[in-house]
Amino acid sequence: MKKCAICGAELNDNAKFCDSCGASQTPDDKEQRVLDNMARFLRYERTAWKVTGFVLLGIFAFYVLIAVLLIATGGIGILGAAASGEQFKNDPDFQSGALAAFLIVLMYGWIYLIVFAAAFVPTIIINLKMVKRVEFYQEMMKTDISVTRRRAISPGMIVFSAFFNKIAMAFIIVNFVKTRKNAKTFDMIEAKQKANIT
Repeated sequence: MKKCAICGAELNDNAKFCDSCGASQTPDDKEQRVLDNMARFLRYERTAWKVTGFVLLGIFAFYVLIAVLLIATGGIGILGAAASGEQFKNDPDFQSGALAAFLIVLMYGWIYLIVFAAAFVPTIIINLKMVKRVEFYQEMMKTDISVTRRRAISPGMIVFSAFFNKIAMAFIIVNFVKTRKNAKTFDMIEAKQKANIT
């Protein structure tokens, strides 16, 4: 069974028209090529957002582990140095030096944690949220290509991705160029979709 290129309804393999929306199932080759190209680069873009989000999450988890180890080392060291007061009664400088050293390790661990959380968490969230956004635009291609088309020709998406994912930006730029280049074909696809919806 095949699916309608316009609405996604399941059809018999030899159907010439969609039973659901009435769309011709023998579209112009150029229209199909244009749609396939857009869908392919949206798929690549989605993969780039997803992989980058999970890679950053893994790196962040590693840094959190280091920060937690520093915090634990500093905290345990401070408690140990404070508890050994009687032992170093004759050398208070050693005890205060040990306290200071472990305090520095503790503070360094917290600073490390805060800085890396501020650097990684927003980017991880944005990358993983963009996976869902791209899925939305992939679905909209079936029913209203104009929504996906507006997104594809938005320079704002290129600027946005330049900050958060340079790999995804490459696929966004390709879709930007191809969508602008095939404007007339997209006009025809939009007109057919609107005629079938109303």
